[in-house]
Parts: sequence; structure tokens; C-alpha cells
Amino acid sequence: MIGYQFEHRIDGTFTVRQNARYAAQKLDYRGVQASGFVSLNPDDANDIANFTQLSRSVFGSRENIGAVALDNQLQADFRTGDVTHKLLVGLDYQRTRIDQVTFSGGSAPPLNIYAPVHGGAYDIPAPYFDGITRLNQTGLYLQDQIKWGERWSLTLGGRYDDAESSVFSRLDGSTQRMRDHKFTSRAGLVYLHPSGWAPYLSYTESFAPTATIDPVSGNPFKPEGGKQYEAGVRYQPPGGKALYSAAVFDLKRNNYISYDADFVPKQTGEISVRGLELEATAELVPRLNFTASYAYTPRAIVTASANSAEIGKQATACLLYTSDAADDMQCV
Repeated sequence: MIGYQFEHRIDGTFTVRQNARYAAQKLDYRGVQASGFVSLNPDDANDIANFTQLSRSVFGSRENIGAVALDNQLQADFRTGDVTHKLLVGLDYQRTRIDQVTFSGGSAPPLNIYAPVHGGAYDIPAPYFDGITRLNQTGLYLQDQIKWGERWSLTLGGRYDDAESSVFSRLDGSTQRMRDHKFTSRAGLVYLHPSGWAPYLSYTESFAPTATIDPVSGNPFKPEGGKQYEAGVRYQPPGGKALYSAAVFDLKRNNYISYDADFVPKQTGEISVRGLELEATAELVPRLNFTASYAYTPRAIVTASANSAEIGKQATACLLYTSDAADDMQCV
């Protein structure tokens, strides 16, 4: 990745920024995966012999990815009576190109799990996707951070995204195009107490187009979405540099890509996460900072999936880009 950050303060009110980044990635992945047990004694389903040999299939993908992201911002700092505003208007653009060849299925020699012998002949299937996917996304956003006096801070934001994707298939020479758009919002409220305590509430929505191809239709899947509710409190002792925070959150990721038992992608996934986050930062001595954090997620489960074995199990993916009332966005 390579990029730059530019900022210029025009006067006491207006500031402009531009951030840009280019990223490139190459992937060559091939693997063997279990697809069930071989029934060696069909007359007795409980015979232990039926649970010794794994039938297997293969999966592989070669991908060459290039991505460009550009973000332009105009910030205005001004006052209306007793209320101060930090108004932010932005326009960002993202472009991704993926040259991809992916296959799934075929066969591999059965594997005795008690006496494994690796190697043998593998039957690699024809690719179910061979082509180039392009994804363009343009987002227009507006945010206002409003402060009443020295105590209350309210952040309101809205964003409109327009995403367009095209898929060229080298298998049949066809080109498919899809277009999606969505409005998302966020809001946060903070109360700043003179003692250093700052309780807050926040709500965030997300929209994320995907370049993953539906092997049935040959088109990219529809965008994913998510929502998060968060409540917490921060404490900064007056005159000190230490900061302590605690938060509870409830978030849900919808329409995400899940994979069935044959590793075929389908858009039937949903993940639900609830938990608690604790964090403490302190300056132990000048120029030496200490940070400690702890997260407890009693609920982080797959509630819908193309693979029924995953439902009710622990989720292990990056779930949602979130933000509380005062911080920038982060991945949890």
C-alpha cells in the first residue's frame, strides 16, 4: 500500500483535507477440505469404521487485486449562539479490480484420520469463475458535531453510497452489471461532567458492497449491512492524562457471505454480537504510556448461514465498522 494525507487550514473557519491510498495484493491459494465420512459399512450406521475415512474435495483461487481510495473533506468550525459546530462534508471514491480464477469440488483421496497418508492423485475441477470484477463506490457524507456550552456534545451524520459493479467472464465472454445505493446514518450523544466522567450513547449503520461472485447467477452478491447500538462511560481525572472507558454494545451484521459444506458462497449469513469492552490508558512516567484493554463477548454467534453446522457457533470474522460518539471508525 502507498498513500498520502493532505490538510490545509484556509482560515479560522474552513479546513480542507484529501487522503489517498493505492493497494495491491496477489493470492494463490489451494487446499483440500473434508466433505464428510466414507460409509464403509452401510448396513450398520453406528459401526466405528464409518467414522474413520474422510472423503475430501479441493478448493483453490488465484487472484490479482488492485484498489484505489480517495477521500475529500471540507470542515467548517463556527458558532451559533451558545452552540458550536464542527460541520464536515465529504466525498469519497473507491475503485477495486479483481482478476480471479476460482474452483471448488473435484476430489482427493480419502484420508484415514487414525493413520493418515498424504499425497495421491487430486482431481481439480474446472473453475466456476474465471474473469475480472470491477467495483466502483462513491459516497457523499455529512456530519455535524454540536456542543452546547461545556457539557453536551451531539454528533449527527448521514451518508449516501452509490456502488456499481461489473463482472466479465472469460468462461462465456459475458459481462454482467449491477448497481446498488443506500443511505446510512449515525448518531452519538455525550455528557461531559466537570468531575471527568463522560457517559455516552451511540447508534451506527454500515453499508459494504462485496466483490464476491454468486456462482449460480455469475453476478456479485448484494451489499452487506449492519447496525450497532452502544452505551458507555469514560473517565479522565481532572488535570491528568489517564483515561478509562467501559462500554456495552449490541451489533448485527446482515446479508454477509457464508459458505456451504462444499465451500460454495451464498448470501444467507447473519452474525449477532453483544459484549463489554474495558480500556485504560495512563502515562506511567514522561514519554512512557501504558494501555490495557479487555473485551468480553458472551454472544458472538452465527445466527444464519449457508452451512447449518455454523449456526449457533462462535463467529470469527471482522464484523462491522463501528464508531462511538467521539471516536473514529474502528473494526471490532
